[in-house]
Amino acid sequence: MHGVARSTDVARGELLSARALHGDRLDTTPGRAASEPPRPERRRSAGIWSLAFVNLALAAASFGFVRFLAGTERYLLNESAEFGSDLAASQGGLLVLKVAAWALCAGFSAAALGVVSLTRAGRFMALAWSVMLGLTLVGLLYAIPSLVALTRPSLRDRFSRPDPFAPED
Repeated sequence: MHGVARSTDVARGELLSARALHGDRLDTTPGRAASEPPRPERRRSAGIWSLAFVNLALAAASFGFVRFLAGTERYLLNESAEFGSDLAASQGGLLVLKVAAWALCAGFSAAALGVVSLTRAGRFMALAWSVMLGLTLVGLLYAIPSLVALTRPSLRDRFSRPDPFAPED
């Protein structure tokens, strides 16, 4: 019991002496040197939440489109007058649309998680998704506002947390 109280008193004394050297502006974050500048604010702003909401809404719309395509395929197989090569061509077209819809659903979900995570890797994921969608004309409606928001300095500084899976130096 005495050893525990003594070690906390020593740690408190070292902290007080460090404050005397560096003034009251001492950052007591574990693992950071006192000479490092303070980190920028890491709260999730309205811009981050709105971008995440838009990404999740578009992911939900993409999932709804997948369900619509599943119903279309069910109609094609059970009630349509198509048969033979026409049926095969219709099924092939629906398969391409379903794969594209699943890719959209996964991309928007990953971008939303990346934005909310506030990591550099998450920001990179959201930027990469925006650039990829910007390659299409319809995707420009999403990509331009997203790229503008993600490259603003006030929003970019919030993504300062390093990637937890990156190898340490």
